[in-house]
Amino acid sequence: MSLLLALTLALAPDAGVLEPLVARTYDIAVSEKLVVAASEVGIVTYAPDGAKRLGVLALPGSALRVVLAGDVAWVALGPDGLAAVSVADPASPRVLSRLATTASVLGVAVEGSTAVLAEGEAGLATVDVSDPAAPRRIGQLRVSGHCRAVAVRDGTALVAASHAGAIAVDVRDAKAPRRLGFLQLPGPAQDAAFVSDSLALVAAGPRGVVLVGLEKKEAPRARGEMPSADFARGVAVRGTDAAVADGGGGVAFVSIADPDAPQLVRRAPTQGQAVRVAFRADGKALVAADGSGLVLVE
Repeated sequence: MSLLLALTLALAPDAGVLEPLVARTYDIAVSEKLVVAASEVGIVTYAPDGAKRLGVLALPGSALRVVLAGDVAWVALGPDGLAAVSVADPASPRVLSRLATTASVLGVAVEGSTAVLAEGEAGLATVDVSDPAAPRRIGQLRVSGHCRAVAVRDGTALVAASHAGAIAVDVRDAKAPRRLGFLQLPGPAQDAAFVSDSLALVAAGPRGVVLVGLEKKEAPRARGEMPSADFARGVAVRGTDAAVADGGGGVAFVSIADPDAPQLVRRAPTQGQAVRVAFRADGKALVAADGSGLVLVE
């Protein structure tokens, strides 16, 4: 399938479609240098504000999730495994390597020289990414549930495992990841983001978002909750501000200054389903909107 790019700027209240895509857009990663969008035909690179397309790279299968680690984009390709893509020249992204997997890679997080993969029913895997040209699978952990997404901070991974909730895993020894504890959520866990070492935000589908206390990682606890207008699919955190990709409900901006009582600041509609969200350096939100492409929310 070819990637067709529309030229017309479409506007919705509070939200502007920067570049509508015929291809479905699934995720966004943001750095000071560039924005990378993951889509069903590969990845697309943009200028840091997301307004100017710089390059396109076709990949096998669909690019479901993407994270940036320096000049390398790590891309979850579902049943086609994991790809390392050099974005040192954003106009000409190129594949450095691909790691074949026996399970579908649905989510990826990178800390230091270790990538942590969410592999659906197969659980969680760890990969040595010290050499992006030659990643090596080094660890595996079976956990209950369907692992959809993962976040990692200071050696702790938090797995969004659908109806099995949020699962904390010790990945300090990447060769032997160890399950610490879990929290059953009111809805299926879809995505996770750390707020601090002891606090995370988890998207729980039709039940909104839940702040998860990780003071004792062996016993995660529910702090505050905020309901969804539709289906909370993705979350992003910037200090005490959070953004929630809420499906047909657009984007919700939430103050998490008090983790026990998160406050809805406002909602902004998006054209198409809001599936993932990321903050730019200026605090504005970029949204992967299924059916609309890359959307800027003021």
